[in-house]
Amino acid sequence: MPWILLAYLAATAGAVIDAIMLATPGDAYDMSLIGYFASVLWIFAFSALFKNSSVFDPFWSVAPPMLLGWWTWNLPEGDRSRQALLLACTCIWALRLTWNWARGFEGIKHEDWRYRQIQEQTGGFYWIVSFVGIHYFPAVLVWIGCIPAYRALSSAVPLNPLDGLAVLVCLGATAIEAVADNQLREHKKARTGQPIRSGLWAYSRHPNYLGEVGFWVGVFLFGLAGGLANAWTVIAPLVLYGLFRFVSIPLMEARQTGKPGYKTYQNEVPILLPWPGRRAAPDPGPQQGP
Repeated sequence: MPWILLAYLAATAGAVIDAIMLATPGDAYDMSLIGYFASVLWIFAFSALFKNSSVFDPFWSVAPPMLLGWWTWNLPEGDRSRQALLLACTCIWALRLTWNWARGFEGIKHEDWRYRQIQEQTGGFYWIVSFVGIHYFPAVLVWIGCIPAYRALSSAVPLNPLDGLAVLVCLGATAIEAVADNQLREHKKARTGQPIRSGLWAYSRHPNYLGEVGFWVGVFLFGLAGGLANAWTVIAPLVLYGLFRFVSIPLMEARQTGKPGYKTYQNEVPILLPWPGRRAAPDPGPQQGP
């Protein structure tokens, strides 16, 4: 963990220097854009140094509050109440998600199983694939997800009911993620040999991803509260939904298929969005031998 912290502190310092040197002086957006993607290069350098692409994993939750904090500081024309609410919601989400990552991180030698699988498939081209697919591409998606936030933070439109809805959606989605992750952690400790069928997992096969998508929908609602002209930024949560629904979830499903009880679980429970009348049967518990 200390090595990861040092890597991110060094990457932040490097990104700030790059932004100062390369960005248009006084242009807050240009500085954030250059600094943000420079930080991806710095984190990639540390991933290569440690021979572990999971060094990049905390970026998903660490980058947005730093980005939004910078924008808030440099956008005095925006409505301060909206800025405070959006930044607070983002920090709560980020702290929760980062803490969940930290609980599961087993040290600098610990690497996501998906990255090891990609390395086996790509061989000598792995670090090129890692830079493009594991570092750069997700960073682009996070930036896209934050576009509605920039529009919200720069808007002088007074606080309105849509802001209240956005707060509820962001905090509710964060709570869903927290509950789902804790339920899954407890289920893994029980070692039942069966897929989890209780709690939120009885209604969605991936409620943690459902909560994550919900958070970005909430960020979009903040943007919409800043003006109906921001409606086009709905592309942000749609793009992130596409990432989870068509990339992350299929990878998880492929890994689970073939395990005892998972086919039945797939037939009983929707993949992401809960549907009335569809939920898992009670967990049958550990399977007995013959």
